[in-house]
Amino acid sequence: MCALRSNRALSAVSLAQQYRLDMKPRRPAMRKLHRSRRHSSSSDADLDANVETDEVLELVEEEEDEEFDFDEDEELDLPADNTELSQRYYLMSCRQLGVMPVRSILRGLLHEKLSCKGFVLLPDDAKAATIAILGNTIVETVEFERNEIGENSAHYFGDVFRKNVYLTEIRLRWNGLRTEGARVVCEALEKNNSVRILDLTGNQFNDRDAIYFRDLLDENSAMYELHLSHNYFRERGGEYIADGLAANDFLRVLDLSWNHLRMGGATAIGKALAKNINLEVLNLSWNGMYQEGASQIATSLTRNQALRDLDLSCNRLSEACVATFLAGLKNNSTLKKLRIGRNHISHVGAVLVLDYIKNNPKIGLEYIDMGDQHVRDDFIKLLKELQENRRLEVVFGIVWSCDRDPIGKQDASEDELALLNENPHFVLMEFMRIQKLRLVDLFHQMDKDNSKGISVDEFQNGLREVHIPLKRKTLETFVRKCDTDNNGEIEYSELIEANKLYKEALRKLAKSTTPMEKSAIGRIQKLLRKIMLDNRGLPPDQGNQLATGSTT
Repeated sequence: MCALRSNRALSAVSLAQQYRLDMKPRRPAMRKLHRSRRHSSSSDADLDANVETDEVLELVEEEEDEEFDFDEDEELDLPADNTELSQRYYLMSCRQLGVMPVRSILRGLLHEKLSCKGFVLLPDDAKAATIAILGNTIVETVEFERNEIGENSAHYFGDVFRKNVYLTEIRLRWNGLRTEGARVVCEALEKNNSVRILDLTGNQFNDRDAIYFRDLLDENSAMYELHLSHNYFRERGGEYIADGLAANDFLRVLDLSWNHLRMGGATAIGKALAKNINLEVLNLSWNGMYQEGASQIATSLTRNQALRDLDLSCNRLSEACVATFLAGLKNNSTLKKLRIGRNHISHVGAVLVLDYIKNNPKIGLEYIDMGDQHVRDDFIKLLKELQENRRLEVVFGIVWSCDRDPIGKQDASEDELALLNENPHFVLMEFMRIQKLRLVDLFHQMDKDNSKGISVDEFQNGLREVHIPLKRKTLETFVRKCDTDNNGEIEYSELIEANKLYKEALRKLAKSTTPMEKSAIGRIQKLLRKIMLDNRGLPPDQGNQLATGSTT
């Protein structure tokens, strides 16, 4: 017990150095050039797995003289060459600290990426892991996510980041590092020249913690990416980070999404863009920046010639904010991607963006993400016009027609719903007979490329051009029913076959004694005439008389 207490009192660095001094020289295992085939029911793969398990168990027995219970019950499948010292350090530290080895950590020590997600690491678990990583020369990426590391274990990782020069990517996501974690990680990396990517998403950092990131950005000259999404940076925190950003000449990617950078914080970040000359990707989404932030970013973009990807999604931007922001892009040719979805801009704001690009050809935007913003068909027309002369991709939501019916008039009437219950091909043929249209002429009019097939959208547009008396929603349902094989196309052969069946039904009806109005074709004819007359605005009683063929 005394030995265990003393080991816990030592730091990860001291304990790792003690293991290194106590370690006896170990002769490398002899490798066989080949393995003779055994005549048994076991396969070569099973034999390999057994050999690997035996080697790990032998290693554990030599160092501990006792068996380990791992965090999983399945067999261990490590590479045959498991003589890496960091693995032995990990097993020894787990034994002396009285914790179970984590299988993903033990495996990861032999690969370039060590990843441990969703497994709760108590302080002793974290200490054992950092002892192993400290002297490891293989691992380049460490990824610990949702492990509840917390402030108490953060300094163990700080020791690793300060001493291990082989790490290039560090991701400690959703671990609640808080103030102490921000301090030890940032101080450990201030003079680090090897780490390129630091991801500390979701660690409950606040405004005061931003001071450490300001100092990190000011001192570090090697980091390319910094991810601080889903934290609690507000106005003051944004100002601290902006100070570091303005002084940094090496950072390429900065993610500050899902914070609270409003008012002064948003303005400070915008001003920093005018001084920073190397940042290429900036994510400021979900921050509520509003007018102040958009205006300052626009001012900075008149001088900034490095930023190429900017995300301002969900920042309470109005159409006036967008217009102010676009003014800063007038002579900016380097910004290529802009994301402004989930803001307070209507279809008017969407058209405003395209109009500004059209009138200012020096703007270098090639990709605009408007999220699920609804637009009108005049927006589509303007977008196609722009795409004829320049490269431009735009993401948007539903397209509304300028001449569409009001919402209340788009609902199907009872007659239209009754018509949908009839044979859709018979409805089409009867409508063509009433309108005196030929099937071949109608099809060739829709089949622009002579492919003998029409897409569902083309078929719907073609029927609208010949004034089929169905509202938009009803017509969409009707067209889908006409596509009997559900392949997304209306084929000419399908319509020819339907026309044959329709004519055969007419011949049978002519020979029978069934009244026309009681047959399927009679019902369809009556419904079509009534709907067509209703659309002309005739009184209901007069429309019913004309639909049944009677006169007054």
